[in-house]
Amino acid sequence: MLGSSYGSTAPASKNPKTGKAVGLPVHKLLAGECRDRVRIGGLLAMKPTVGELMDAAQELYARGFRHFGLKIGIDPKEDLANVVALRERFGDRVVLRVDANGALAYDAALALLRKLELYDIDVAEQPVAIWDLEGLAALCRATSIPIMADESVSTDHSLLEVIRRRAATVVQTKIAKNGGMYRVWRLWALASAAGMRIYPGNHPSTSVATAAVAQLCAAWPGPLMEGVFAVGVSGALGADIVTEPIVPVNGEIRVPSGPGLGVEQDASAIDRYRIDR
Repeated sequence: MLGSSYGSTAPASKNPKTGKAVGLPVHKLLAGECRDRVRIGGLLAMKPTVGELMDAAQELYARGFRHFGLKIGIDPKEDLANVVALRERFGDRVVLRVDANGALAYDAALALLRKLELYDIDVAEQPVAIWDLEGLAALCRATSIPIMADESVSTDHSLLEVIRRRAATVVQTKIAKNGGMYRVWRLWALASAAGMRIYPGNHPSTSVATAAVAQLCAAWPGPLMEGVFAVGVSGALGADIVTEPIVPVNGEIRVPSGPGLGVEQDASAIDRYRIDR
């Protein structure tokens, strides 16, 4: 699996095992160090009430997060109420993005996004189904809110199709979804050439996957959005499996500087959480 320490088919410069062997972090093998810290976004999950959502947002804000990704797609009235409440509470002090995870039909997505246009939404992530590239492209033309493709992009070929159809102006990548560090780097190169914004993402993960994306961010010479690739280490996990877990401070993380991914696995923690006993 690319981006892990097992069985990689990536070129040596993108293989964390090579970094371990030569004593260098992966980003210095890729393109050198372009940044040593990465600003990240905070994820706002759906809550039973607006008040509970505001409490979660306030906690993230107090920890230094200034970029929020808000889940939407179940009830458009609640989605609108949540966005209105966030804008009323934080004004223009935060960047607000919404993510439907492909849950909306085209008409429902268009109706909701047009209402949200008044509230300075930076991007709408995957508002319609994975397969509906025509719907994504139509939304790009019909709303002023930029559209992000996430689940619709699995390989470089699928990203090329998104680009060809002008189905999004932002792309999100994830270590697991896209097949590891090498393939994510390829996607970033394609997206950059097409003039797309790049949103570094991840599934909720331990410090291992978080470090993998951080290494890519450190090496990337161009602009990057404040992605949610550190959502796992931002509080979603009960425990980690490395000796020195990555911890966001003031809404950013420091890129690990040790060899390879820069983190060391904690053998006792891994043994404690094994389920194959």
